[in-house]
Amino acid sequence: MLHIVIGAMVIAPAFEPLVRMPFGLITRLPTVARSGVRSALAGYAALVAGAAIATLILGTIDAAAASDLRSREWVRYWSSFSPAGVLVSVFAAAAGAYVIAGLRSVLTTGVMIALALIPSMALVGMALAMGELPLIGDALMRWVVDAGLVVGVSALVFGVKQARLHRR
Repeated sequence: MLHIVIGAMVIAPAFEPLVRMPFGLITRLPTVARSGVRSALAGYAALVAGAAIATLILGTIDAAAASDLRSREWVRYWSSFSPAGVLVSVFAAAAGAYVIAGLRSVLTTGVMIALALIPSMALVGMALAMGELPLIGDALMRWVVDAGLVVGVSALVFGVKQARLHRR
């Protein structure tokens, strides 16, 4: 299951909708901010549903593979916090915003691997399918922190860039 989550981190457009929100607000384009909210809600809802369905299917094929998520190291990592993990998320959010501000959005793949956006929300779907309510809460909280960092740090980066442009 781990390789599926990592693959999703590489191809999923989970970063861009989140940075559209502060970008739209900073540039005074509310339609961009609203489309970011809509895209993020739809995309993450689809991720949760897909992870839940995949977990249910996997559970019918191989019950051991879909059991006891909490015992897995990667699940504990993507559903918990550490100072180092939060610091990595801050720097990844800043790097992603900087890449987008420089019109190089193709380079956000590394950012997605550093952030816990996809794996934490995938864990929400997996835990939902397995009825593990505490894990849903932990994984959702990890996503909220990373998503909040992306929005907040992106707003800071875009705000600085916008202020520099107006000084010219």
